[in-house]
Parts: sequence; C-alpha cells; structure tokens
Amino acid sequence: MKSILNITLFLMLFVNTICLAQEPNLRKLPFEPITETPEHDFGDNNPDVFLCLGDSITQGYGVNSAESYPAKLQSMLGRTVINEGLGGARSTYGVRMINTYLDRYKPGYVLLMFGTNDIGENSEDEILENLRHMLNQAKENKTVPILATLTPVSGSRIGKKSTIVRVNDSIRSLTSQEAIPLADVATAFNWNDGYLMSDGLHPTAEGYDIIAKTFYDAILEFEHQGGGGGGGGGCSLSGGKNTGGEWLLILMALFGIYAVPRTVRMARRE
Repeated sequence: MKSILNITLFLMLFVNTICLAQEPNLRKLPFEPITETPEHDFGDNNPDVFLCLGDSITQGYGVNSAESYPAKLQSMLGRTVINEGLGGARSTYGVRMINTYLDRYKPGYVLLMFGTNDIGENSEDEILENLRHMLNQAKENKTVPILATLTPVSGSRIGKKSTIVRVNDSIRSLTSQEAIPLADVATAFNWNDGYLMSDGLHPTAEGYDIIAKTFYDAILEFEHQGGGGGGGGGCSLSGGKNTGGEWLLILMALFGIYAVPRTVRMARRE
C-alpha cells in the first residue's frame, strides 16, 4: 500500500511542478486582449483611414466605382479607404500632391501605385527617386506607406515588359531598404493577361480583386507584426506543442482511478 501511495504522490508532485514551471507561459495565453497593431506612432493621423494614390488603375478605369480596388479593399477591411487615383497620373504627380492629401485626410496608411505611365517618358532612376520621395514624405507625416509593384501589360504594350520587370525589382529592393510594406501585385498577377482588359493595360474586375487582396494581405502582415498570443488554457505542459504532456495527465488520471480505490480497500483491511 505504501508503494502505491508513494507512486501516486510522486506523479501528483511531478505534474504540479511542471505546471508551476509553465506559469510564465500561462500569462501569455489569450486571457488578455491580443495586440494586433505594431508599435507605430501615427501622431494625429487616423489608423483606420487608408489613402490610395495612383493612376487610372487606382481610380478603377473600366469598371464601376464599387469594383475599383480601393472600394473592394474597404469591404475587406471594414475601414475607410479613400480613392484619389487619377487617370494618366505619373509619379511626378504623386510627388507634387502627396503632402496635400496627407494634410487633407490624415490617413494612417497611404497606398502608392505609380510608375506605369512613366515608362517611356521618365527613366527608371527617376521613377524610383520619385517613389522614394513619396515614401519619405509619408514617413515624416507618421503615415505608413505601402508600395505596390506594377501590373503587367499585354498585346501591343508587351514591349514594355522588360522595363516593368526591372522597375518592379527595384521597387522590391526599395521597400526592403526603407523597411516598409510591399504589395507585390506583379507576383500576384504572374503575367496572366487574363486579368487584363483588351487594351492590355487596365485590369479586369478580377484583376482589381487581386490588387485589393494583395494590399489587404500586406496591411494585415504589417498590423500583426507586433501582435501575438497563445492558444488554449489551463496547464500547458508542451509550451503550445503536443510533446506528450497531455498523455501524462491521462495516464495519471487512469492510475488514480485504479490506485485510489485499491488503496482505500487495503487501508480498510488493515
């Protein structure tokens, strides 16, 4: 009888010790609100306002306003998305107007998509310098800039493909250098001309869906950088992964079912 009692007490002490050792991890479990916004100082900007700047692709050429990517993004986010796209706009327009729009709307985020209309007029270096200027203006304003790569072209415009590929590579490098979110629209399109209208330039409704989803993913990734949380409650023996701790508890319970009644019977006999 003493041996059974000793084993029972040992197992109870063992499980209790592990639970106490896991106490710091328990404080991380989701009994507290999960932070989903990174530590970014928005100043007097509204983090629930998103400003979209760009050309006719941002404006939503060829579809009704509800099918533009800013409108679709607003439905996805459930927050305010402002469309200030302008048909024919070059990156120089963005440089000239960004501060005006930042002051007007006080957005927490500005989504930038410029460069398509520059190709053939401005050099690749000029495009990148203009984009960098817009990023810096947004940062100075405490607005989070999110920069998009350029959509593909097809048909009679396919001659611009090599330049677009180079500009997109430079945009990816720029976002890495500036440590800002990238909406890699080009990768999402994957040069599938089925997402383009017959003009070989503007997206179809499905193409605008892809742009909205790509920005949406970039926003969520940024907002979750500083967040986190654990799963489950109680005593987690495995630190979030099942490494056998749960089985130990089961065996402990089964042993108790067997041992305790047996111990009681033996005690009564004695």
